[in-house]
Amino acid sequence: MPSLEVVPFGPLPEWVDEAMARENVLVVCATEGERRHHLRRMARTGGSVDASRLTTLGRFLRHLRADVGLPEAQGDAALHVLALDAACRSLAESGAFLLPASSWSVGRTERLLRLHDRLAQEGLEGRTWEDDPGLAVFGQAIAQVEQETGRLHPGLVTQHVVNALQARDDRSPPFLLANLDGVLMLPTPPDHGEAVVTLFRAIERFVGVHVLRTPGAMRTGFGGAILEDVHPISVRADVPTWLPPHDPVASEARGWDVVDAHLDRAHRVVLQRRSHGPMAAVDLALQHRAAG
Repeated sequence: MPSLEVVPFGPLPEWVDEAMARENVLVVCATEGERRHHLRRMARTGGSVDASRLTTLGRFLRHLRADVGLPEAQGDAALHVLALDAACRSLAESGAFLLPASSWSVGRTERLLRLHDRLAQEGLEGRTWEDDPGLAVFGQAIAQVEQETGRLHPGLVTQHVVNALQARDDRSPPFLLANLDGVLMLPTPPDHGEAVVTLFRAIERFVGVHVLRTPGAMRTGFGGAILEDVHPISVRADVPTWLPPHDPVASEARGWDVVDAHLDRAHRVVLQRRSHGPMAAVDLALQHRAAG
């Protein structure tokens, strides 16, 4: 089971830099921008770090896919939709869908694709339920297109990699993991679905996994992503042996107390959706400018 640790806001602790410099540790950054930031920062300070040992979840997944011998994912979204639409029409003509082929449209294919891929993020794409809008048959269309094109469906790459990892012997890790003792995940927004959690469960058969998060109550939206609902480590003895020895930070802060502890004054703006953030930021900047 992945271990969990709380780290303070701001610059990462020094022991994380030490871990980045180790060849037996793979560090997973939240974004490509953060990865480049750490590479530049360590280069400026004279530190040495193997760029391949700093990655993102997307990079990590692509390398694992190649290591387990799977083909690439379909890269052209438009062509992929057209291929899926043709497969769906063929299945509709055979009566697999409730609707006749004459009433099928590419818009219906796109809606099924969005629903399928969203469920796939939570590992639910194979579930069935009453009043199924056609996802079970749509899965057949995806399998047909994968077979015909020799490429993976982008929304199922994680599942394919998990299946390939689970089929391997414990003593035969993929090349990417062969020389590693552990994977260190830096603080990440809580966007991971069950598919990513399942991926790291499969990875744990070969190497250890340690997750970092910032202070705050996870269930109220603070602290970042976790892989398992476990208590953060609190003593040096619980630090994984493949990481530099250090004393974990104890934090009892909850909710906005975490922010208030690091800011003298804070103006809180509550948004209904994360996508509202950019427009809210622009609006605040315009108000500040108008106020002089």
